Amino acid sequence: MFILSFKRYNIRLVFALILILSGLSCLADTSTPDFRQMAQLAEYVGVDYPEAVANGKIINEGEYQEMLEFSRILVTEAQQTKATTIISRAQKLEAAIHEKQTPEVIRQLGRELRSELLMLMPVSSQPSQLLPISETHSLFQTHCAACHGAMGKGDGVASAGLEPPPTDFTDRERAMNRSVLGLYDAITDGIKETAMVSYDQLSEEQRWSLAL
Repeated sequence: MFILSFKRYNIRLVFALILILSGLSCLADTSTPDFRQMAQLAEYVGVDYPEAVANGKIINEGEYQEMLEFSRILVTEAQQTKATTIISRAQKLEAAIHEKQTPEVIRQLGRELRSELLMLMPVSSQPSQLLPISETHSLFQTHCAACHGAMGKGDGVASAGLEPPPTDFTDRERAMNRSVLGLYDAITDGIKETAMVSYDQLSEEQRWSLAL
């Protein structure tokens, strides 16, 4: 939700290209609203898994149990879609987590599942105008800083005891593996089984500004 301002304009350009390219392959199927949340969850698993497993061993039991739960949710949701490719990819991701595969494997499997889901989702359009950086910063302080911290480090006053802990947006590796669309969806829909609630009461312009 909070990206350093000096990267903001480059990210906008990249995201605009992604939207143009994805428009060539996405199907405008508004009857499957769960695909979007599934794509968000698949991305989240790929990003957070390194906090749970390293070198084939569990390094954080709480995080690992969360990965198991999220992968189970993905399989359950995939089965409801009746799409064999999505079901297969979700099952492979779940199996790999049970096998404590490397973060690279989990990230790739999550990326493959997310790609399949994105092809079945309506294309999202970024608003033509975003909030000024100063207004976005103020918005972050009002709605996000309590958990994520004033500087986005995940150390806000309300973060103590939250499981999983709030995201540290200053983590470069994590930032490189999150998509702008994934961040926007997390702000819009919240994230199941976490303290991240929906902020759909904010305008689209506000949500995109926070994501970028």
